[in-house]
Amino acid sequence: MDYLSDKRNYNLLGKNSFLSRMLFVKPFYASSKDISPDVPLKHSIIRVIGSILLIKFGYELAVWETKEESEKLLNHKVVEFETEEQIFDLLYNKQKDAVFLYFFTPGHRRMNMFMRDFELESSNPRYKDITFMNVHCRKNLTFCVNKDFPERILPMAELYYINEQDKIELVDMSNRHRSPQGIQGFFEESGILESAHNPEEIFERAGKKLKGIMV
Repeated sequence: MDYLSDKRNYNLLGKNSFLSRMLFVKPFYASSKDISPDVPLKHSIIRVIGSILLIKFGYELAVWETKEESEKLLNHKVVEFETEEQIFDLLYNKQKDAVFLYFFTPGHRRMNMFMRDFELESSNPRYKDITFMNVHCRKNLTFCVNKDFPERILPMAELYYINEQDKIELVDMSNRHRSPQGIQGFFEESGILESAHNPEEIFERAGKKLKGIMV
């Protein structure tokens, strides 16, 4: 019992521990008398250099993780709205399947988040025949006010396309989720994009892949 109760047998200050040797720290149970008020110069230099290396590592890791996304944002294909004639020109003269408008007001978190997804999706190869157009509401106030009817869900977004009767049809994004998945579902429901989850196409692709393996 005397051995178990004697604190000297427990190395309370952790003098030989890894943390004490490498980081120059004392365990939580150390008292003020066990801590020297003067930090040795060697310890200070190691701490400063270690902190700089950790900051550099964190920065490089963040750059690596966001590299692909940053490149897409820099090379987005969003067109800035100027007049309504742009929409008709894209549909009739430039043979676009549709024009997807987003009414953007900077400074709002939800608006900024959807603008990021909007710009990322504009570079999606599946949407190469769909023009993503940003309507800056502070620059086009009258146009945006006319579109902001009561109970319309924000952020506002709508789709223009030519229907089977060769007339321009307008569809509101309504209550669809403002996200890449919501944009895809909106296009598929509007009929301008084939469903990526069509069972027949999935089985056909799987059959061709299996056939290739067997041959």
